[in-house]
Amino acid sequence: MTPTVLVTNAGQRKSIPIIRSLGRHGLKVVAGEDRRVAMGFFSKYCVRRCVYPSPEKTPEAFIDWLLAAAKAGEFDVLFPIDDATMLPVTRYLSELRRYCRVPVVDAERFVRASDKSATLRLAQAMGIPIPKTWFVESLDQLHELLPDLMPPLVIKPRVSRGSRGLAYVTENQSLESAYLQVHAQYPWPVIQERIPQEGEGIGVELLLDEQQNVLASFAHRRLREYPIKGGPSTLRESILDADLTARAIQLLQAMGWCGVAMVEFKRDPRDGECK
Repeated sequence: MTPTVLVTNAGQRKSIPIIRSLGRHGLKVVAGEDRRVAMGFFSKYCVRRCVYPSPEKTPEAFIDWLLAAAKAGEFDVLFPIDDATMLPVTRYLSELRRYCRVPVVDAERFVRASDKSATLRLAQAMGIPIPKTWFVESLDQLHELLPDLMPPLVIKPRVSRGSRGLAYVTENQSLESAYLQVHAQYPWPVIQERIPQEGEGIGVELLLDEQQNVLASFAHRRLREYPIKGGPSTLRESILDADLTARAIQLLQAMGWCGVAMVEFKRDPRDGECK
């Protein structure tokens, strides 16, 4: 019997190549989204569409829907492809795996990998270069740091998607007010030196099994991004970079990662180091 795969977040661009790839390999693909119109619904490889409760607004209802659909045999494999669906799925992983296969890590590892502060601390401990970073944990600490922090700087939420919550601080801006503005929505963001914008952005994509063996690897160089001052890439080209691939593997294995992940680096034009 041909397995059926439920691919979530069918309204996002990244769902399209996933749906196509699974369909071209002969699998039945069900595309899911929390609204009635989504790009993935119109793929010729989508055998069925489903609209589920919002995983962000009503995560409990979303999980109830998933469990009922999986128990009824509507799909054999669940493939969540975005943070909004990954978080509730990882929290209810053991329950879902009673009825279907779910190729993702557990909630503890997912939350840890989603936290920029935890990821940066781990990389630093492993000797993987990172930009100068300040991990702020109190307002008193922030006030102590202010005299020594020289722009240009970037304030990054510990957990966010795309470029949401990023704040760039230049010579003419107040670091404290910028930090507090980000902190109000994303508690205790990290502060980093800003690597010059012309620095090359490189991503290493990996697929690891449950024993952290590497099943596939890929690397790309950013050519364009949106917004221009810094954000998700919009045009890339594939490259070979054995050194960065090895560093990315080292980091993900230390996390105990399983499944798909990308580790991002930026080449610092001041010293040529990828961080």
